[in-house]
Amino acid sequence: MNRDLFASVVVITRNRAPWVRICLEHLYRQDYRPFEVLVVDSSSNEETQAVLAAFPSVKSLRIPNGRNNMPQARNLGIQHAHGEIIAFLDDDSYAYCDWLTHLLKHYQDPRVGGVGGRLIDPLRPPMGNRVGYLSAFPRIELTANFVIDTEQPIEVHHLSGGTMSFRKRVLQDIGGFDPCYGGGNQGEETDMCRRVKAAGYCLIYEPNAVVDHLSVRMQSFKGNPGISHRFHEAKNWAYFWTKNFGLRFVVLKNIFLGRPLLRFRQFLTHPDIDTFHQAVVVWPGSLIGWALGLRSRTRKTRRLPLR
Repeated sequence: MNRDLFASVVVITRNRAPWVRICLEHLYRQDYRPFEVLVVDSSSNEETQAVLAAFPSVKSLRIPNGRNNMPQARNLGIQHAHGEIIAFLDDDSYAYCDWLTHLLKHYQDPRVGGVGGRLIDPLRPPMGNRVGYLSAFPRIELTANFVIDTEQPIEVHHLSGGTMSFRKRVLQDIGGFDPCYGGGNQGEETDMCRRVKAAGYCLIYEPNAVVDHLSVRMQSFKGNPGISHRFHEAKNWAYFWTKNFGLRFVVLKNIFLGRPLLRFRQFLTHPDIDTFHQAVVVWPGSLIGWALGLRSRTRKTRRLPLR
């Protein structure tokens, strides 16, 4: 393994000071050197900054009350990172001590543009044996399943946003993360992976690069994510499929027929406030996402400035 690669670990957070502390404590137990840690803080209070004061080697970046716009925060981290490899870690993901070692060993191969790890997450049980799969033809399929131990590294179509890494040069060359993925930010990491592969690189799932994932975001909704979250969810996925696959019939069918029908069926069979929100906002959210996706296909992505 090339031990000369310098890595930057970017942690995105908002109003989650206790989890950030534990996340950083685990990061500084890594057996890999050299690396730096950057925390992009979008908090509406100063609690996270107080935690970061106990970690003087952490580079703290601030987006005051940034409402957890994940792509904006990731791009800020990219712009300030010095590493040849940039790893992204959720603030509720606690890395095992050999996490970086297993991620970075794959970058000896120049064909590798990104490497992702495995989640230990009791709220995400394994479903089948397919990992990181993405397809629009002959039908829409998006499989995560990043909790599976495949026992050996495999090539995949996309990576988990909570534990993934990329070559910094690749991220800059393809324009960074797309800020159009707002709200819950669904699809922003999948979009990035899609563009990395389109640039000619492969993506690797490394099951030995393990993090404990607490799913704090899911728990924090307390059973009802809210109508705004559901609107952005519909918008983001419509945007993703339109931007990446265009006006194909299968895409239009999924956006304007398949997904809305699924949400209305869920409401009819399990009527509650959350399924009502999904049924109400899925069509307008999808329409806006579709329009934004069409616009994105006619515009060139602006590149991030190189250091």
